Order: sequence, then structure tokens, then C-alpha cells
Amino acid sequence: MKAIQLLQARNTISRQKQRLCQELVFVMLVENIAFDKLVEAHWSGEDKVWHTLRAEYHSSAGANRELWRAHASFNPSDDASLPGDIEFALRYRVLGEDYWDTNESRNYFSNAHSGVLLE
Repeated sequence: MKAIQLLQARNTISRQKQRLCQELVFVMLVENIAFDKLVEAHWSGEDKVWHTLRAEYHSSAGANRELWRAHASFNPSDDASLPGDIEFALRYRVLGEDYWDTNESRNYFSNAHSGVLLE
């Protein structure tokens, strides 16, 4: 098993009270190497600016594995539009080591309002 692995990514756009909202959700499987760890999704939208979204522990996933989830919601404003299509990779930092899931060095892509990507 990889130390970190994408299970699901969701990129949806909805309308709430006549206002657009884009939601990004990343669910990942992480090897429980040590208690103290950092799990993140690194992503960029159509503006090509990279952001870091910290994941939170969700639940145990069996023998020495955990599910982690990162989530963010966006509303357009006068200063910023929705992220739109995104490119992303996952990072797991534990015991001074970094582990990445970069889709075999190609990064992952998710089109805006494409729904759920299952790996």
C-alpha cells in the first residue's frame, strides 16, 4: 500500500439561495505510521495559484489505515471567482518524511461540476 492514496475527489457547483457555491472534497487513505501527522491536499484552480487545504482525521479504515478528509467551499465575490477546474496532489508528512500521491507525477485533474472522481 502507498503511504497516501486518493480514494475520492468531489468538485461540484450548486446554487444556494440564487448564489453559486463550489465545493471541493478530497478523501484519502493514509497508512498510520505514527500518531503525529500532517495530511493535506495541494490544489490550484483556473487561476493557477496553488493552495494548501489541511485534511482532518475521519475514521479508521482497518489494519493500520486511516481515512482523512479535506473540504472547502467557495462563493464568487467581486474580488474572486470560483476555482473552476482544478489540478491537485496529496501530501502526507510523518516522522520528518513527505509522501505524495501525484497520480504518478501527472497530478490529478477535476473539471468544475464534474461530480465525484473515484480512484
